[in-house]
Amino acid sequence: MKKILPFLALAAARLSQAEVVIQNPLKTDDLVTFIGQVLDTMIQIAMPFLVLYFIWVGFMFVAARGNPAEITNAKRAFFWAVVGAAVFLGAFLIATGIENTIDAIDTTS
Repeated sequence: MKKILPFLALAAARLSQAEVVIQNPLKTDDLVTFIGQVLDTMIQIAMPFLVLYFIWVGFMFVAARGNPAEITNAKRAFFWAVVGAAVFLGAFLIATGIENTIDAIDTTS
């Protein structure tokens, strides 16, 4: 233990003299751009699933063959697919609106 302590003290002294540089891994400098990038990524991931879900709902309607219970299930699935699409579209529109408003405020001041 006595041999390790001088080494730790020397290492701590060297670290205190060294310049620490932290690189930004996000490739953005402001919060608005970061939120826009996150939403763009979420939309790019969610859209294929949403399209596949709409196709699945179409198959549910075709497979129902007039059965009222299965048509009701297909209608319910279609409703929730539309709600999911509206949520993603709404989030994108709100974020875009906020980003444009902040950009407009920054350019005027």
